[in-house]
Amino acid sequence: MENFSAQPKQRNDSTKTIDSILDSAYQILVTNGYAGFTMRLVAQSAGISPGNLTYHFPRKNTLLRALITRIMEDYSRQLDGLFSDSDIPSEQQTERLVHWVLMDSATEGTVRISREIWAMALHDDDIRDAVDDFYDILMERLVNWLQRSHPNTKKATLAEMAHILVQLAEGTAILFGTRRKRTVSIERIIELVTQLLKSLESNQKTKVKNPV
Repeated sequence: MENFSAQPKQRNDSTKTIDSILDSAYQILVTNGYAGFTMRLVAQSAGISPGNLTYHFPRKNTLLRALITRIMEDYSRQLDGLFSDSDIPSEQQTERLVHWVLMDSATEGTVRISREIWAMALHDDDIRDAVDDFYDILMERLVNWLQRSHPNTKKATLAEMAHILVQLAEGTAILFGTRRKRTVSIERIIELVTQLLKSLESNQKTKVKNPV
């Protein structure tokens, strides 16, 4: 989520304005937090009038829900890039996925935006629903990505792998987001998580070969 940006493709004026609004909203939320996140400041940053902003996003919650959706799109695009090379062995794809997800979780932008969104979700039903939907979609897409490199692994096992990875990613944001040096390094955590996911897949294959 560190490289949050609009998709580089042809857009009409309305879509360009929405892109600019969402880019500005992201930067303000990361920099100022929810306490300093105002519609007027977003409009100013995007170079539009407050009225133009409310034309596209009538309420702050509407804007924040759209922002969460955009973050998911950006996350998906970056993950697609990880699997763009079909010649990479499945074992290395798992390592690459774990490394990217956990390292991204500890970047300043991701830590700031995720903590602000979690805090908002505790007090706002609309944001809570958007966050819950975000994780549902994220897990579903992770399963789909894992299925590409692990076509012989049961979907239930892939779902377990995705849930474990996301849970550990959130823990990484807490442990390493503001303090990079811990008793156990983030690099070691990445190694252990990779081994764990591979062992889940290996156990599933063993059960298939040796059914009870």
